Amino acid sequence: MESSILDLPNEILISIFSQIDYRDIVHCSFVCSRFKCICDLNLIWKRFCKHYWLHDKSLEEDTFSCDSDGQSYKLVFKHYCESWGRYIGCYRSIKKAWNVIEEYTRQLNPDTIFRSLQEGLSEERLDELELEYEVEFPTDLRCSYRIHDGQIDGPGLLGTRTISGHRVMEDLLDLETSLDMRFGQPGTNGTMPLTLCSYSGISQFITLSDIEGRTPGTIFYFGISDYIHQEVSDLRDEFIVANSFTEWVTTFANNLATRRHLSLDGCILRFLEDPTAIEHTRCFKVKAATCFCPELSCVTAQSHFFYLYRITLSMSPDAPASESCQLERRHWYIRDENGKVEEVDGPGVVGEYPVMKPGSEFTWVSSTTFQTQSGCMEGYFTMRNFKTSEMFQIKCPPYHMKCPPYVTAQDRRLLAAEAKEKFNSNGH
Repeated sequence: MESSILDLPNEILISIFSQIDYRDIVHCSFVCSRFKCICDLNLIWKRFCKHYWLHDKSLEEDTFSCDSDGQSYKLVFKHYCESWGRYIGCYRSIKKAWNVIEEYTRQLNPDTIFRSLQEGLSEERLDELELEYEVEFPTDLRCSYRIHDGQIDGPGLLGTRTISGHRVMEDLLDLETSLDMRFGQPGTNGTMPLTLCSYSGISQFITLSDIEGRTPGTIFYFGISDYIHQEVSDLRDEFIVANSFTEWVTTFANNLATRRHLSLDGCILRFLEDPTAIEHTRCFKVKAATCFCPELSCVTAQSHFFYLYRITLSMSPDAPASESCQLERRHWYIRDENGKVEEVDGPGVVGEYPVMKPGSEFTWVSSTTFQTQSGCMEGYFTMRNFKTSEMFQIKCPPYHMKCPPYVTAQDRRLLAAEAKEKFNSNGH
């Protein structure tokens, strides 16, 4: 006698159905009345609600989980699909990232960045903007603007980097401002700015169409040629920071969640801390964080990759006062990708000679450049003990710097020409 899946006990069927996609559950529910009863079980739809919509409330907490037949997670799932259905493939990632960003900025300072986040746009408004501006937004970008429509009147969500009068603080733009700024710079056809620094005019751009040979969804910065050689408008190096909006926002959120992004006075810093770039010498600790500056980097002309680094030197509060000392000299080993080493030695750090006492900490920011895409720095600081005049060295750990992938200006010109030829060959 042949057996079939219908001969399996309910416990086994429930276990099987709990492993398949919600679309297949819907199809299975039409097989027979027994399958329908199992497919409608709350424990199955509760899993779907949590997986796709991050919904983990009890039914008693929901205002839309009840109809004439009673409460069910299937109704909860249906409600989300009615409002967010087109985003079911990306909602989880985007919403999870925004949950992290909201919680981080709330803890950082609820009256600054967190308060500046605007309410999201309606589905109808997004449709209107696509029609009005004749654009089509990537699905994950639309989903994000449903949650938050950028910032207003707050410190830059995307972080700050400052050195010697050069300051960048990137705000997340609201969608209408982004659309209005689409043609503010040459070579931005088919893109729109996601962020803007009001001090420098620097933006990160997201690609909306392949009209100039870019891949839709790609997010990038322009290199220094955009700001220095304005007369050569078609020679623009581009540094690719993400291949999709989902990658971009989730990477940022992960860096916040793991505390890789530093913060200061209620602001997020662009510096990324390397958890391995920590060195202990006696009762002293040195740690390093780095930041690539695309707006000061160039590939098309003489290769020039610009980095900021942030060093923090601290002395344990439990150290004896007899260990108090002062930094007198620094010595750096700067190694590029090809193994070429440059040594730099000099008095103090950034013109300062910090005094270290138990519990004290000194932080400074400086910069370096490489002609290769990556490089490494390490070194030591020569200290003088106040009590004994002993000279000793505190080691600075190696910290690595690497620029993101890039498209050179020449390559961009070729890609734009190919895209134009393809566009014309299709009869446009």
